[in-house]
Amino acid sequence: MLKKESRFIRNDRIVFRPEDEGGYLYDPHTERLQYLNPVGTSVYELCDGRHPLEAMIGRISGEFRDVPSDRVREDVDRFLDALLRMDYIRVARTERPEHESP
Repeated sequence: MLKKESRFIRNDRIVFRPEDEGGYLYDPHTERLQYLNPVGTSVYELCDGRHPLEAMIGRISGEFRDVPSDRVREDVDRFLDALLRMDYIRVARTERPEHESP
C-alpha cells in the first residue's frame, strides 16, 4: 500500500497522448501502449510531483462524486501501483532539510 504523503512523477521517456475520452501511454523502449480511461487519465495528469496521494484521491473523489471514497482510494492506489510496476511513473524524492544527512 502506498503512503498517503507519497508524490509521483511521470517517467520522461513515456509519451502521453490525451484523448477526448481518456488517453494513451506509450513506452518507446518496450513498445508497450497502454489505454487510460478518463479516471486513469485524471490520475496520471496529477503525477506531477506536487500532489500527494491523499490530495490526488480527494481530487478524483470530487470529480466522480457518485463513487464511494473508499472505492476511489482503493482504485487509485491499485492504479498507481500498476503504473509504478510498468515504470510509467516513479515515486518523487522529497527534499531533505539541509541539516539532515543523506
